[in-house]
Amino acid sequence: MRILVWAVLLLSACSGGSDAVITNPWVRAMPPGSAMTAAYFEFSNRTGTEQTIVAASSDAFELVEIHRTITADGISRMQQEDAVVVAPGETVSFAPQGRHLMLMRPRGTIQPGQVIGFDLHLDDGQIVTFSAEVRQTPK
Repeated sequence: MRILVWAVLLLSACSGGSDAVITNPWVRAMPPGSAMTAAYFEFSNRTGTEQTIVAASSDAFELVEIHRTITADGISRMQQEDAVVVAPGETVSFAPQGRHLMLMRPRGTIQPGQVIGFDLHLDDGQIVTFSAEVRQTPK
């Protein structure tokens, strides 16, 4: 079963014609009583032009936003971002304590081991599709 999950994740991390590659995708398991969690991954731009992520969505959540953790005067807080620009040949990390997809109001129960689909919407109209496994911690 574990091999099947990884095969699905590997196949789904390749994105149609956008020349974007998603690696290391995962979703943090939801704490009991929580209505939100986060998704993490790396977005690599393999084109000769900028790619700009302007939105994200998932059928598993009512609301998905791009956020970044900002620390000022020793206090961390999340700030929503309208867009993430990825330069040609660059990789942008969505990681704990940094940029991430904030996943709010799940449409059902979210359990460790579950695979969740995502769409990243680019400013040129392309959609990068990938899947991520729900985990307690990254592997």
